[in-house]
Amino acid sequence: MDIKKQSAMRKELKSIVADHMIPSIIVTHDMRDITGIGDRVCLLENGKIAVEGNADKFLSKSMT
Repeated sequence: MDIKKQSAMRKELKSIVADHMIPSIIVTHDMRDITGIGDRVCLLENGKIAVEGNADKFLSKSMT
C-alpha cells in the first residue's frame, strides 16, 4: 500500500476497534502502527516483555 492508503487503513482500523470495543492484538514492526493504532504496547525481546505501557512510554524506551 502507498503511504496515504496505509494512513487511511490505520485510522479505519483504530475507529472500528474503538467503536465496537473489540479487544485486539496487532503484531507489527512499523512504528507508525504503534502510534497510529495502539493505545497499549508490549515490546517483546527474546520472548520476554521488555516494555509495556502506552505508545509514548514505548517510544521513549525504544529511542534510548
